Amino acid sequence: MIQSNISKELKKLSKNKLFRFTVIILIFILLKSQSISYKFSDENLYFYIGKVILNGEIPYKDFFFANPPLQVYLISILMKIVGKNLLLIKLLPIACSILSAFFIFLLLQEMKTKPQQGLIASILFLFSFATLVTTDYSTGVHLTILFLLISLYY
Repeated sequence: MIQSNISKELKKLSKNKLFRFTVIILIFILLKSQSISYKFSDENLYFYIGKVILNGEIPYKDFFFANPPLQVYLISILMKIVGKNLLLIKLLPIACSILSAFFIFLLLQEMKTKPQQGLIASILFLFSFATLVTTDYSTGVHLTILFLLISLYY
């Protein structure tokens, strides 16, 4: 159902709007690719917990974890798919932000606003100081924003 709703929305959008949105995403990816590096943050704990989950341990039962488990389970699934390549795993907040911008774009298209407003809102979201600074490491914020926007859309 989700797949069909998104594909219906994409068919409604003009190729010009999708091209512009794609260019914005590519600029964002190019900008963020310059800043992906190892950082000393909570993200390292999340990566370790993802590894521990893959080894069969369960949060709250086998080890202490103060946060809700969704983020570390997603990280462990990603680790299962891409292995121990930390640079690929670090792309999770960037991917969540790109998808969030896409849902912002779709929400404003659905609200029948002026055609450029969805694109402008996506640009403001992606290139805001907070998004640019915090998509370098996993904190769970971008995942939360993505789920919030998905819930608003559906």
